[in-house]
Amino acid sequence: MKAKLYIIAFVFLSLQIDLLAQEKTVNVELSASASRKLSTRFIGIVGTTDEGIYILRLKSKGYSISGGGLGKKGELFLDKYDHESNLIKSKEIKDIPITIVSKAKDKSYEFFYQDEKEGIWLFYSDELKGENRLFRKRLNQETLDFEEPILVANHLIMKKGLDRRSNYSIIQSKDKKKFAIYSFSGNTKTRKSHAYVEVFDNSMNSEWVINSTIPEFNKSGFETKFTNLGVAGGNKEDILLSNDGRLNVLNEVFVEKSYDEYEHILYSFHKGISEPVIHYLKNSDKYFVDLSLAHHKNGSIKIVGFYSNEKGLNPIDGLFVQSLAPLSLAVKAEEYIPFSEEDKVNFYFGGREKASKKVLDKIEKGKGFDLPSYLTINSIYTLENNSVTLCSEYLNSFQRKGVTYFGFYSMQFINISESGEINWIEKYTKKQIDRRTLSGSVYEMFEDDVIYFVYNDILNRDLLAGQINGNGESSSEVVLTSKKMGDLANFVIFPSNISKIADNQYMGVALKAFGQSLLKIEIE
Repeated sequence: MKAKLYIIAFVFLSLQIDLLAQEKTVNVELSASASRKLSTRFIGIVGTTDEGIYILRLKSKGYSISGGGLGKKGELFLDKYDHESNLIKSKEIKDIPITIVSKAKDKSYEFFYQDEKEGIWLFYSDELKGENRLFRKRLNQETLDFEEPILVANHLIMKKGLDRRSNYSIIQSKDKKKFAIYSFSGNTKTRKSHAYVEVFDNSMNSEWVINSTIPEFNKSGFETKFTNLGVAGGNKEDILLSNDGRLNVLNEVFVEKSYDEYEHILYSFHKGISEPVIHYLKNSDKYFVDLSLAHHKNGSIKIVGFYSNEKGLNPIDGLFVQSLAPLSLAVKAEEYIPFSEEDKVNFYFGGREKASKKVLDKIEKGKGFDLPSYLTINSIYTLENNSVTLCSEYLNSFQRKGVTYFGFYSMQFINISESGEINWIEKYTKKQIDRRTLSGSVYEMFEDDVIYFVYNDILNRDLLAGQINGNGESSSEVVLTSKKMGDLANFVIFPSNISKIADNQYMGVALKAFGQSLLKIEIE
């Protein structure tokens, strides 16, 4: 199958953002729009070397611009661009599709990894005689062909329905010197979960591996299995690999027969053990609303999130912060930090001056103000002063004339000191409403204690940017425009296909109906 070539002519965008303490420029470079079929989805950057930039894309009639799958196989293509963003070569990865539902005997794409010597490796899995096998093979960066495969791991398929294809994942440590491959397989019928975790250095040398059965949890006890260990709440901060090679997984589960109540389990995999160390977080007279993970610079683990004083999906009453020893997961410190009425007003309204008179009168009368709980934690950042900044976002969905819409609303930033005190709370107001979920929310960039973010304004057809520094000072939203093209109406970015390619440099793809453009972001 011939790959469609795209003629790329770049148009430069520049955006000045006052960073309060110092003035910086965020330069955004967007190519002129080239034609694109609706069946094409860009997965993202898979490698950047001296030879060029490599982008993986998918073609399938079962995919739409939003990236939703309809149960069909997808054909993978690898595109190579030079550093001036001219397309050099494009080639189909013929024998390894993305499989969604009907796997048959297919090989299945898993992920790419780039090693310290700029080698780019494709990982894929297959099934043979009741076993799943995971392979890697190196890309020839000139021809876009692949060398002979190397076996990484093999696993017995314990029960029907526990095929691991399309179920292997990769995560890197913050310093990029290690990476972990992991796969969790299980279902409610088998009442078991099986974990595979293997950690490598950035030269592809295996350091340790664990294949283990892991316990699950419901309120009847640890031995009664209830739910599969899955992606923990769907948040990127719930699975972390430390710089010394410990994989920590925070899993959120429903309490059986009470689907408005959650409990949490932390699994820690590390060298020298045959099964994970487990830390259970149970609700008491306070109920966890959402929790997430952070790694402290001293090696300890922090669990940070929100709690409510009432059972169920009830108002948020404060922050929960827990510090754990890195290996044993012993609790070193734990604190429930209640929100004052002033904290709640800052969190939800962005200050008393933005709150309604009705709310302020209610507070003055001592009746208090309830914080809605329909939010999620996007990320947690550790700053140079060892404080952490938690970023959350209000989410909601609604129907209008039979159509479901998804709303991604204001963001809240809370900075917590090393000793567990709230330093500041800042709200960033935005409103994103769309029928798709993948184009919602923001793409965050963390550089020098400043959080930058870019996002879509679907209603006004704009691309927007904002930032907040380590002192809690934020900018108002800025509309990204082009000096040559004017506004960027009709372009949509998908946060999932933007990648960091170097310090202060990011790259992805911006799409519109029947068109696509490469996107570069530089923070200077």
